[in-house]
Amino acid sequence: MIWPLIDRIVTILQILIIFFIPYNVERPARRIPVVTYTLMALNIFLFFVTVFISNVNLPADRVIGRQEAAKIINEEGSKDENIKSLLAAAKEADPDLKKSDGVTFDVKDDAEKPNPFSKKGQKALIRSSLHQAALKVAYDRADTEAGYQRAWQIQYMDSSYVLTPHYSALEWFAYRPGEESLFGKLLGLAGSMFLHGGFMHILGNMLFLWVFGRAVEDSLGPTIYLGAYLLCGVFATLLHHIMTMQFDPNSMMIPSFGASGAIAGVMGLFAPRFYRTPVRVFYLTILAAFVGLIALGIIGGILAFLTGDIFAGGFLALGVILAGFYYFGRTWAWGTTKVMAVWFLAFYVTLNDIYPVIKSLLNPGQSGDGTAHWAHLGGLLLGVLYAFLIGAQNEGKHEFMLEDAEKAYNLGDMIGAVSDSQNVLELVAGNPNAYEIMGKAWIKQNKEEEALDNLEIAIDGYLRVGEREKASAAYLMALEKYPLFILKPESQLAVGNQLAKEYNFKAAAENLVKIPYTFPDAKEGEVALLRGAQLYLQHLQQPQTSLQLLQYFWQKYPESQWMP
Repeated sequence: MIWPLIDRIVTILQILIIFFIPYNVERPARRIPVVTYTLMALNIFLFFVTVFISNVNLPADRVIGRQEAAKIINEEGSKDENIKSLLAAAKEADPDLKKSDGVTFDVKDDAEKPNPFSKKGQKALIRSSLHQAALKVAYDRADTEAGYQRAWQIQYMDSSYVLTPHYSALEWFAYRPGEESLFGKLLGLAGSMFLHGGFMHILGNMLFLWVFGRAVEDSLGPTIYLGAYLLCGVFATLLHHIMTMQFDPNSMMIPSFGASGAIAGVMGLFAPRFYRTPVRVFYLTILAAFVGLIALGIIGGILAFLTGDIFAGGFLALGVILAGFYYFGRTWAWGTTKVMAVWFLAFYVTLNDIYPVIKSLLNPGQSGDGTAHWAHLGGLLLGVLYAFLIGAQNEGKHEFMLEDAEKAYNLGDMIGAVSDSQNVLELVAGNPNAYEIMGKAWIKQNKEEEALDNLEIAIDGYLRVGEREKASAAYLMALEKYPLFILKPESQLAVGNQLAKEYNFKAAAENLVKIPYTFPDAKEGEVALLRGAQLYLQHLQQPQTSLQLLQYFWQKYPESQWMP
């Protein structure tokens, strides 16, 4: 069958590629991603709250955990073969156990690390094995909330501190597919998205939210983004519920929690919208393990040489060879690279979610890795579906077409720049960015009429959508080539005022006063003259020019409301 081959290939990949983690995307946000940062802060805050609760209650939980572990060991001593053999070894190592009624777990001295070959060390090893056996039984029996409370207490009965949420947080806010109470189900649907099982769990989730969430929030807007995030999280949990009920009914009371489903939804939203955006990835391969061997070879060779050992030259040569191999091939061991978003997400999801799901379906009797893969796939699928429903893929397509046009312009391919811009306009009529690129391309080809027509449309488009900085930049660019270029009165006035806001007072004043001279009947001339006179007086220190403009204003607009 083909599955064993696939299984081997994936296993080899997992061995060769230790880490393949995204750390950024080449798509800077145009505004501060408030919702993404708020979600991150809330998740981190609640994680540390649950950890704080764990550590406050830990002394009492340790006592109960030791009692419960001893109870399980003594109960299972005659049934479980593993526990029976461990008990026999424990009685052999500690004769006092033969006289006692059963095993007890005393307080562990964490500071002491006995020699495993000593009698005391053997007792410690047997005790640790009994602890793990009791923990396994506790989790096997944990089909109720009280059961998970006991398992949690047994798990951390020897811990001096804990970096996981307290069982009370899991009782209240984790989601259990087998939960009978409607209130408990609803509380789990909402609360499970903000619980995390450990430091690495929350670190990984928040990294992925930071990498992909900022761009998605920038594209959708904060309100829609937040709604999509929560909706994907709920749908992820519901799919996990359905698939657990269908394929693993024995796990109905296992709590599931984490923001992974909602964040998978964000990744699903990201994929169609930013499919060509490069994702920056850090990778670590099995070759990195040779670092230790290389260092050992070099150091060993030097030490052998210094001590006069006959093998010194060989050791040193081996170290140098390995160091040279590692130096020239170090990019195979670790580093960073850029991967197109759609390929990265396809590889990551296939390796980390689709493959484990298929494996679990083909091997229903085997225990999984404790990850809710169906929840990840549920969030991802809903995110992708929602992105297509709102046309995010078209928005992404037109953005990448604009990038192609800009790239063609920067490479000197003016015909390609015009052609790509026209393709954008076929998809999104009136796009000012496309008109600006065409205008710049026509300037390079010394076609004045085409250049100015396209730039004027671009500037009007920027003003219409409120992107005044782009409008003023495009206007100044046109002036460099064509100093007599002037816009319609209302556009000229808006650009002049924007230049003043950008502290470009000279350009603002010069272009404002063009209006009454070029368009004598335009109503914008009054305000333009006054504003120009003010700029010359207050910012350019040219009172004579300001006075001349005010005299002209008095002659031209004697009935103006601004005359007083």
